[in-house]
Amino acid sequence: MLGLCMSGIEPPGSLKASKFAALATSDEAEKDLDVNSVWDNIRDNIKIAAEQSIGYYETKKKKPWFDEDCCMVVERRKQAKLKFLQDPIEEKRDNYFNERREASRTLRNKKRDYLKEKLNEVETNSKNKNI
Repeated sequence: MLGLCMSGIEPPGSLKASKFAALATSDEAEKDLDVNSVWDNIRDNIKIAAEQSIGYYETKKKKPWFDEDCCMVVERRKQAKLKFLQDPIEEKRDNYFNERREASRTLRNKKRDYLKEKLNEVETNSKNKNI
């Protein structure tokens, strides 16, 4: 058996085991650096190739009726909610509920106005045979 235990691994105190451990730790550090640099290189090349072949595109505006007024109302609602969560007293709860109600009303009205405008546009185009 010559210094090997049954599993074929050197005992922890042996000279070969300590050399192997030192070698393994130095190799691991170099491999980590090499692997990370190789990965960075691969990732950058993939991004460049995708940009050149596919390119960038602008995302479609999912809610065309959502404008600056809507953003302000939603932001006020968020702030009221944060204040209520930080200090849940009745006054802040009522303020949050009022802001939430106002935000829902504003968003609902904006969407309704947008849909009415679109329906009128479709109706006009239909009458003028501009389909």
